[in-house]
Amino acid sequence: MANTVQNLGKGQITATTAETAEVIATTPTTYDYSIDYIMVFNTHSSAVTIYLYQVNDNAGSVGTLAATDQFFQYALAAYETLLLGRNDIMLIMTDTNDTLKAYASITAKLNYWVYGMKLADQM
Repeated sequence: MANTVQNLGKGQITATTAETAEVIATTPTTYDYSIDYIMVFNTHSSAVTIYLYQVNDNAGSVGTLAATDQFFQYALAAYETLLLGRNDIMLIMTDTNDTLKAYASITAKLNYWVYGMKLADQM
């Protein structure tokens, strides 16, 4: 079976604290996924910092973010595009409602795209 990269999430980050971090990708109920690429674009005229977390599910529901879930933090310069690929990250989301969450230092200035593959496609 051929590998099929899928768009797992796309939008604009509006959350500005860890407590309000928003889900930017989640594991569907029928498949396990790898997160292979995350692209972020800063639309603002000054630097904006992104914070990324991988949060495991909680008995099938979306889990609560903890400080130990953070795996990435980066300040994007004005109008900078950040691409995290397989050489930078490799996240595996295996349970229903495992999530990738994010927040930014300034609201509604970072656009994101998250791409991944079904694990079955990678075998």
